[in-house]
Amino acid sequence: MDKNKIIELFEKLIFFLKLDNENIFKIRAYENAVDILKSIDIQLSQLVKNKKLKDYDGIGDAIFNKIEEILETGNLSILEKYYDRYPASLYQFKNISGLGPKKINKLYKNYDVDNLEKLDKLIKSRKINEVKGFGDKTIKKLEEEIEFLYENKYEFLAYDFLSAFKKIKNHILANCDRTINILPLGKLRRLANTINKGKILIKKTFKTSVKQILVKWDKIDDLKEEDEKVLFTYENKNFVIFFSKNVEYILNFHTLTGSKNYINYLIEENAYTKHNFLNLNNEREIYTKLNYPYIPPECRETKNAVDFFTQNNVNSKDLISRDNIKGIIHIHTNYSDGHNTLEEIASYLYNLNYEYAVITDHSKSSYYANGLDYDDLLKQWKEIDCINKKYKDFKIFKGIEIDILGNGTLDYKEDILKEFDFIIASIHSNMNMKKEKATNRLLKAMDNRYLNMIGHISGRLLTQRKGYPLNYNKIFEKASKNNIAIEFNCNPYRMDIDWKYLYDLKKYNILTSLNPDAHNKEQIEYMDYGIKFLRKAFLKKSNVMNALSLKEFESMV
Repeated sequence: MDKNKIIELFEKLIFFLKLDNENIFKIRAYENAVDILKSIDIQLSQLVKNKKLKDYDGIGDAIFNKIEEILETGNLSILEKYYDRYPASLYQFKNISGLGPKKINKLYKNYDVDNLEKLDKLIKSRKINEVKGFGDKTIKKLEEEIEFLYENKYEFLAYDFLSAFKKIKNHILANCDRTINILPLGKLRRLANTINKGKILIKKTFKTSVKQILVKWDKIDDLKEEDEKVLFTYENKNFVIFFSKNVEYILNFHTLTGSKNYINYLIEENAYTKHNFLNLNNEREIYTKLNYPYIPPECRETKNAVDFFTQNNVNSKDLISRDNIKGIIHIHTNYSDGHNTLEEIASYLYNLNYEYAVITDHSKSSYYANGLDYDDLLKQWKEIDCINKKYKDFKIFKGIEIDILGNGTLDYKEDILKEFDFIIASIHSNMNMKKEKATNRLLKAMDNRYLNMIGHISGRLLTQRKGYPLNYNKIFEKASKNNIAIEFNCNPYRMDIDWKYLYDLKKYNILTSLNPDAHNKEQIEYMDYGIKFLRKAFLKKSNVMNALSLKEFESMV
């Protein structure tokens, strides 16, 4: 049983608990359990078997028993209780903002609306105008959200696709007595925010063996063969394996990695098809034949990559790398909605050889995330002082992820703001804004002299929620003028600011920072994923704030 199945069932339970107006503490307990399960990389069945899962703070007997039930039966019986009261299809409304439990209940009980299709019909028939609480603005927003969900119906986070690919690869290797190279292609290799199909390359020599392994695997669905391809579904995600002749293997590896825009440019500008690219040992030989510097896979999006690397005589080693990152900014602890203590975070990062960390728990208005009041801050700062005395060549900075309120002001008064070492300002509420309002709200916040960075600037959640529209040029002008950084939040659901805007940050001389928005120490690994997106935009060490050494960072803040 994959842990994703357990998470899926728990998230459904959370949805129906809210729909049934259950106890808020029960709901939060399950939400906390989901966060814990997402952070666990160890084999879950083993943790359950030896009862070690109970060692995780937040996994009590009741939740443990339900996890055990799912592992044993594949089902969660308590859900049946709610399926007796509500159609399971109501879960389709989970990610529609502005459509809370009360409105969902009203639509279902009064209009028999229990899925997206029926909601769409109700809106188009204009009968929804008769429903109390559904004004013109709400209806327009619903139309936009439904359109967004339809567009993203088959899109999944690239991060989740990568995880699925690794499982497929490991299963094939574990069940084959021959050494096979199993390589990612397309967006799976160069990375994107979301993916609708995972592409894989294997030599044709292994086609029969690989197909037999997949046929026998009970986790594979819809397996079929087309020409030199095998298509299938794994964890509800569509995959295709391309089987290549040995002589064309490296050529196909390169051609099927780059975007169409990128490959077409190589064909048009450099007689790509006229070169002999057969029987190559690696991709670098292709670039040597083309008389180009080697362009790493994550950069192969448009012709801009060719121009950048050739005209600037850039080596791929000149781009920002994971080893360049010296500190971690944007971490939540158990003072707000994180899972680890300050000491656990400090010890973890120190042992990973980081030089500093900026702790940024939520401010007081984020009550749903246990936002910190002033007494909480004093307690946290005292603990940070004690920890900083313990570690040599490592420092924790006293930071905050402060809410930008509806009028653009920050969540604490200036007499408190001045006591922080570092302040990230983010929008977490009242997110249904038009472009002018959203832009002005951020611009107002950026007038505060204590602000260091803007967090997850658009407020989007990939595959779930569109970000609010912004006038980025105005924001970049203000950030440049006031020396405010803009984070690249590499939580896989956010990837915010979108990597395509990172080009503009360079033009405006604005620093970014690779931030995991970590709510437990394991989520620091998001940095390994996010670094590729900074490289995709050709960023160098000098463009990234947390590539600064401790001494340099201290001088800056």
